[in-house]
Formats: sequence, C-alpha cells, structure tokens
Amino acid sequence: MTTVTLYLDRLDAVIFDVDSIVKGTAEAHVYGDTVRVLRELRLRYVPTAAVSSSRHRVQVLHSAGVAGLLDVRVDGADLDRLGLPGKPFPAAYQEAARRLGARPAGCAVVEDAVAGVRAGHTGGFGVVIGVDRGGDLAGALYDAGATVVVSSMSDVLLVERTPLRLVQARRGQADAVWNDRPVIWSQ
Repeated sequence: MTTVTLYLDRLDAVIFDVDSIVKGTAEAHVYGDTVRVLRELRLRYVPTAAVSSSRHRVQVLHSAGVAGLLDVRVDGADLDRLGLPGKPFPAAYQEAARRLGARPAGCAVVEDAVAGVRAGHTGGFGVVIGVDRGGDLAGALYDAGATVVVSSMSDVLLVERTPLRLVQARRGQADAVWNDRPVIWSQ
C-alpha cells in the first residue's frame, strides 16, 4: 500500500462509498480514520457526499452520528426513483457529483469494493481511491481502475494547495529571477 496526497485546490468534492465510512448495519461502527478525513474536509469547506447502491443504506450514517459531515447522500432508493442503475455503473457517483454541483473529473471517489472502484473509474472521476482494509484486494482494486490503493484513510494526506515550482519563462513574463534566469511560479 501507499500514502496519497490530495491537493484540495484541485478538488471540487470528495464522494465516499457508505461502506468506506461505516461497517455493519444494526450497530454501525464508524471507521475513525475515514471520519477524521471527513472532519478535515468539512473544516476546509470541501463538499462531501456518501453513495450506496443499497436502499436506505445511508440511514446508517444517521445512526452512526456522521450524517452531518456530508453535504449529499445518494442511495438505492434514490437510484430507483430516478431510474438509474447501481454499481458497477457510475450513475450513483455521477448523481452525487451533480447534486454537489461538481464535475466528476474534479472529484475524488473513496471506495472499498471492486464494483465501486470500477464505477468511479468508468464515470470519469479525477481520482479513485481504493481502500483495502483487509490487505487482500489491492490487485483487484487496481485492475478495476483505482488511481491508488491505501490500507486505511490514515494513508491519505490532505494538503491545502498544490506546491508551486519555478519554471523557465521568457523575459518580460517572469514573476522572479532565479540564478539570472526569468522564472514563473507554476503548479
């Protein structure tokens, strides 16, 4: 597994699969690492959503006390009402992006299942993070189109801005001079 850096200035939103936030249904157990990321995103005003193909699955988020960390929730009942297919089709993620007012290419998807990773990939989402908590799905998640696979959301670092770098520029268009060369700051 690896560590991934998400540059928030390049993201319109982050869309989570419900099962990457909570485990179980009767007594919902939250993944603390994912809740930490949700809280950080909320503090930094990054829109968030939760998606599930199961009917009423997002109600578990209320039981777990994390629904308030999400701007949008889309579940199987919504998909049925709208006549949209579930995973591995990208419709649920696309609907969440639409409700957030975000472009799929500007969104990150967080998923722990092969079908969901495939949905994020085929839906044209900018970053698809596969979460392999058990350590046995990384290959399948990459094969399904994951941009990166992590073992925990603790492996995801949120950074406010993409680092700037100096790039050679033509005279008269420079932001600065470095080693007697005109340069501009670029991302």
